[in-house]
Amino acid sequence: MSYLEPPVIYGGGQQTRDFTYVADVVDANRTLLESDATDDDVLNIGSSDNISIQKLAETVRDQLAPELEIEYESAREADAEHTHASVEKADEVIGYEPSQTIAEGVGEFIEWYQANREWYEPLVRES
Repeated sequence: MSYLEPPVIYGGGQQTRDFTYVADVVDANRTLLESDATDDDVLNIGSSDNISIQKLAETVRDQLAPELEIEYESAREADAEHTHASVEKADEVIGYEPSQTIAEGVGEFIEWYQANREWYEPLVRES
């Protein structure tokens, strides 16, 4: 039994985001903890690879349940139209480079989800 629901986009879907692969965040934090590269600087860790919310929703939907129609609701007042992390400083200080594109990260998540959906979907429903 599948609990998949149509993806919901708040706004028109042209908003863009710079999603970050979780392993990149872990690796950057580990590098910072194990080095004296910086003590008080702020570093952006991101993908530098923007994607529209529309494209992201279509990509996930097409891989999981292409029959679902994307639903649209009014934009939320506090949502940013676009986000993008500049990782230049992180590259200079710790040699940071994103390890995956958004498409690769989404693909890995879809594989994980499909392998674990039997226990994962009920867990999400209960939360």
